[in-house]
Amino acid sequence: MPSDGTLAAFAATALVLLLIPGPAVLYIVSQSIEHGRRAGVAASVGVHTGTLVHITAAATERIVEGLLDRRFDLGLVSLPITQPSLATVPLFDEELLVIRPSADRAGDGVASVQPAELAKAPFLLFPKESNMRAMIDRFFRDLEIDPRVTMEADDTEVIKCMVEAGFGYSILPQFALSGRGRRFQKLRVSGHKLVRQQALAMPKTGYPRALTLAVADFLKSALSKQ
Repeated sequence: MPSDGTLAAFAATALVLLLIPGPAVLYIVSQSIEHGRRAGVAASVGVHTGTLVHITAAATERIVEGLLDRRFDLGLVSLPITQPSLATVPLFDEELLVIRPSADRAGDGVASVQPAELAKAPFLLFPKESNMRAMIDRFFRDLEIDPRVTMEADDTEVIKCMVEAGFGYSILPQFALSGRGRRFQKLRVSGHKLVRQQALAMPKTGYPRALTLAVADFLKSALSKQ
């Protein structure tokens, strides 16, 4: 059991942390000072309403696992998924692009690359058991390429950093590559467009949550326009 001194130090530290205002408190206070009591109350309600929705970023496989054991109510996944107990709502198609290291900061343009170059390049790809890797492997088979995979990772940001550092090429979703200033070049194989279909997935149930359906309708309306 902790000593009295340890408990007292812990209590004092916890009290100090409670007294320090966080971003939410600072936002509410600033709205109250700048726009009055009504704006402060609205900000407080908005902040606490946001606690009803929790967001987890994960690969399709982890999202499907979470939906099946009911840790998640709704997920954004890459099709296809073979789970009869899940309902899916297709949203939009997203292209996957090849990226390679660049000595200079590249722009947002997409250049062409020949299959012969890809056949010789080292690749950093998603793990073999992932949905994304299955799509990429089919893409390589269509090109009649046996890729030289030197490393696997399931984190998009880690893969981008490794490519920037010169460890090899990769294939990533186009939306993950948006923005300028990256030290990698985006490429497309002419005549061989690689596309994945994004969808919402939720458990099939006779009594779906009203909040889940409302969020799903909002996301479908917003994302289907992209």
